[in-house]
Amino acid sequence: MHFGFEDAGSPFADLIAGTGQTPFQYRLLIPLLARAVIGLADVAHAHPAPRALFFLSDALFAFASLATALATLKALALTPPERLAALLALGVILGADYLASETLNLLQVYDLPAVFFAFLATHLLLRARLRAFYLILPPALLNRETAVFLCLLFVLTQRARMPWPRLAAHITAQGLIVLTVKAALLALFAHNPGPGAVSLYTTDFTAEGAAAHRLRDLRLLENLRLFLSPRRLLHMSSAFGFLWIAYLFALKTLTHPFFKASAWLFPPFIAVMAVAANLDELRIYSELIPPLFFTVTLGWREWVRRGEGTTES
Repeated sequence: MHFGFEDAGSPFADLIAGTGQTPFQYRLLIPLLARAVIGLADVAHAHPAPRALFFLSDALFAFASLATALATLKALALTPPERLAALLALGVILGADYLASETLNLLQVYDLPAVFFAFLATHLLLRARLRAFYLILPPALLNRETAVFLCLLFVLTQRARMPWPRLAAHITAQGLIVLTVKAALLALFAHNPGPGAVSLYTTDFTAEGAAAHRLRDLRLLENLRLFLSPRRLLHMSSAFGFLWIAYLFALKTLTHPFFKASAWLFPPFIAVMAVAANLDELRIYSELIPPLFFTVTLGWREWVRRGEGTTES
């Protein structure tokens, strides 16, 4: 298992050196941190160092995600036994999406940091710490472009908390941040090998080749074919450790307005990924993990407490 370390499109050492193929090179945050640790001069001759940093980064961000989730569970006033049960469920989710054998071979250095940023954004938005949210948005975007869905999470969860003119100002500000980060990355790596922002999958990295592959690289047809394979369908069904089933039931009992609103993140996220990514790569669902996890946790708690109330009656 190579954990994406020597992925054909984006060897980690190349990303650290800034010479990786685009669009992989745009996922810059962890390569920048690694570069600061080991120094650019050592990258070409110190592959063990980047490899160690790859695994260290994954471990640190996995624990940071658990710690942030625990802080949010405390803010939601769950009891210690409830928090323990919830963390065990989160372990199942992370294990299924990032440690299962098929996913492990595809795991990239920016995947688990994306989970952390999603949990941190959820925590900050729940607590209405909007300034802090703006501080984490640029590094989240530098880590992986799917962080743009954190902006949508902002809109969904804050629209009931503020008047429309103020919300529109936030949408404008976040749109400018996203465009600024994207424009800076495009300019910074304009001469790197790769198709740039055009395609994730083309093997012809010339401008003409990238343009010719635009339609082919819309993944919708390939993703629809996945549903015809029982093996791939079972693999996709294992997303979130099969807890998406519990999520559907939890939505019926959930009363928390923040997480009821966050449920609307799922349709646009899956629609975009159906066109732009491979739905059977479970590592892509990072931004959906916190809404699903907290909805399952709170829905389960409300179901249990209702049962206890019925028994006492």
